[in-house]
Amino acid sequence: MQIKDIKTGTKLNLEIYGDDNQKNDKTLVSQFEYSEGNNYVVFQTPVYKGVYFNLRINTLLNVIFVHKDKVYSFRGVVVKKFTVNELPFVKVEVISEIVNIQRRSDYRLECTLQIKYREVELEGLKLIPKKEEFTSTWTVNISGGGICIVLNEELPVNTYLECVVDLEENLSVGFIGKIVRIEKIEDESAYYKYRAGMSYQVINNKDREAVIKFIFKEQRKLRRKGII
Repeated sequence: MQIKDIKTGTKLNLEIYGDDNQKNDKTLVSQFEYSEGNNYVVFQTPVYKGVYFNLRINTLLNVIFVHKDKVYSFRGVVVKKFTVNELPFVKVEVISEIVNIQRRSDYRLECTLQIKYREVELEGLKLIPKKEEFTSTWTVNISGGGICIVLNEELPVNTYLECVVDLEENLSVGFIGKIVRIEKIEDESAYYKYRAGMSYQVINNKDREAVIKFIFKEQRKLRRKGII
């Protein structure tokens, strides 16, 4: 995986590091625009809670993105800020190799959780729902990097869904997912007709950590029962 392989429009999650090299608790959302060789990238000024976030020159970033259902990251430093047609951009110097993140989020927990979704479009960093109502369904499995759900409609690969999943009675998390695979359920008697695998495209750190903690807790229960 090289910088030139990242496609324009790829959604980015940005982790910020301070002067003391400690990670800030904010996770910003941005969109990849283009690269200049393998040493520099340009992306839109990131958004935090719906507002442009002012990144300072020399800010250290960890850039996380999804490519072909895998999660990658690289380190970068902000070197320039500029505006084109009133849209703000940042230029970042790439200071590390791109690495495939192999982490605790890779474990998939088989579970049935209630989830609601609606189809959305992403225009730049703007979220546009295609309909107001959410549709309820169930999960097949969940991980820190994505989720699989059952559907009664065949949605195309690369469809974006706004989702809210109920992990526990008083704990729900929200995210924007992108369908990376969809398969027909062969059992004709099954109520649901399709399985859709999604990767998280936009999810804040707090919600991702809640998902991972939930998975770990359920794993411990299964180990105590001798199931895994």
